[in-house]
Amino acid sequence: MRFAIIIHLLLGTTACDVSPLSTPTPSSTPYVIQTAWVATIYGKLVQANGCLQVINQLDQSIYTLVWPPDVSAAVTGDTVTVTFGLVTGHRREVVLHLGERVQIGGGETERLGEQLQHMLPVSCTGPYWIVGNNIEPLRPTDETN
Repeated sequence: MRFAIIIHLLLGTTACDVSPLSTPTPSSTPYVIQTAWVATIYGKLVQANGCLQVINQLDQSIYTLVWPPDVSAAVTGDTVTVTFGLVTGHRREVVLHLGERVQIGGGETERLGEQLQHMLPVSCTGPYWIVGNNIEPLRPTDETN
């Protein structure tokens, strides 16, 4: 009986010892999670009102292209030079032409955050396509959905 009481007291004491797993402190460094837009759009690359856009080949909807900080585009005549790796340092360029059918990774959004909104001329309205890590011309033999 004495043994049962001792075991009961030990188990009860152990069960009552509750300590938090972790307690954030004001000096804690925030943990940053990198996200990426991973959808794909197929369409025709166009320019209107100083905005690069893509006309979706599925439903003819028009998306204004938005370039995140790691990507930029320069238009000279009908040539569009897209440069990747501005922030990451893994530079590569893709040369496209206005009127060309393209495949663009990224994702759709109706609204932009303040940082991205300031990167566009006021005349560039949504819906927007945030350019991901790839953009390339489509060959006539490429099959798309």
